Amino acid sequence: MRKVINFRTVVIMIATVLSMGMVSCKPTPEEEPDPKPTRTTRAVRYEVILSEDILNLYDVKAITKVGEEISETPIVDPAWFFSATFGEDYPSKVSCEITATAKEPLPEIKGETTTIFIYKYSEAKINYIDGTETNIEPSFIGTSNYETMTISSDKTAEYVAQRPVLKIMNVEYTLK
Repeated sequence: MRKVINFRTVVIMIATVLSMGMVSCKPTPEEEPDPKPTRTTRAVRYEVILSEDILNLYDVKAITKVGEEISETPIVDPAWFFSATFGEDYPSKVSCEITATAKEPLPEIKGETTTIFIYKYSEAKINYIDGTETNIEPSFIGTSNYETMTISSDKTAEYVAQRPVLKIMNVEYTLK
């Protein structure tokens, strides 16, 4: 037995199939989510680790600048760090300069060797509300992240005389 489909039924089925193809689950441009959420924080961190011998031979200080606010901090412990997080009202620039100046008179050198060790690290990030983050490149970068050497004690005074000032870190970030 042959079944006959009337013209009206065929038109309704074709219209239904075509309308399903035209309806999309993709949001319209005004409904599409932002590629990066707008609510953010900015964070900056500076870190230095120095050998005890550096601290014995040099006066070390850190000068941090957050916007127009300048802070000078003597570094007297082998490990030093600075970190800050800013909300919507963030400074346009942040920077850190760490300098070591030879002590006068130079203290008595004890032991057979002197260890010169400097580790430095800095970073600035934009943290988005969805948990993603973007690193901010510094405006200028110092030398490598660490320096290390061991010298004999009888050469320590000569080393310091040739390097009366050590520029340990000098970095600036623009927080845009």
